Amino acid sequence: MNNTTTPNISQIKEIVDARYAKLRNYAAIDYVQFSNWQEPEQLGLLTIIVGLIPIYVDMNEDDVSNEIIRHCNNFKKEFRKFIRKECPGIKWRGAFELDLVRNIDNKPRMKMLFDDLGELPTSDKPVINLHFHALIDCQGYSRSVMAELFRMQWNCNWQVDLRKLSDTKSVEDNARDIGVYCFKCNMQYSKQSDEHVAFVGEYAPKFMKMLYRILFKIDETVIKFNSGK
Repeated sequence: MNNTTTPNISQIKEIVDARYAKLRNYAAIDYVQFSNWQEPEQLGLLTIIVGLIPIYVDMNEDDVSNEIIRHCNNFKKEFRKFIRKECPGIKWRGAFELDLVRNIDNKPRMKMLFDDLGELPTSDKPVINLHFHALIDCQGYSRSVMAELFRMQWNCNWQVDLRKLSDTKSVEDNARDIGVYCFKCNMQYSKQSDEHVAFVGEYAPKFMKMLYRILFKIDETVIKFNSGK
């Protein structure tokens, strides 16, 4: 007889939040240690949009989790192959993140990107924006050259962003903040323009619970994606 019970949503939320708190603590240390071995001017924050996954209430959450895992694993293979071919020696510390997007009417760049990727969200069918953040060491390449190389591979409009570290922070503070940022697990959507709001409305809590249940099923080894030392 199977005595295993499925956790309720409160327990799932507690487990997921604790998991990500642990990951943020790990990254706050690991990313700083990583930055200490690199030349500061060679470091940058990389973001690549990996894929868009439409969701709706009552859909099969296992299918969504498996689709996210498939996207992550395929991206890891593609990214490593790209690095070996185009810029061997590049090192990084990174993670995949999920954002729920339901309205991009006032975001022309995002609208252009989502249109290129073939998915436009609606209020009753938002889209999971699966993306990859990384602290990257450009290893002698300029950031502009690296950005162009990445954009040749991931070539939709606004799919790639590579920016320098903040000039107002130390390298350690930059690295620590990026590590925490990679695992922020801030599941919110933009209601209008750039106003970020918590989930509101009758349908929204259903989607937030769904996202927590989806994240609960995705192992942290899938979410984390680092190069070697």
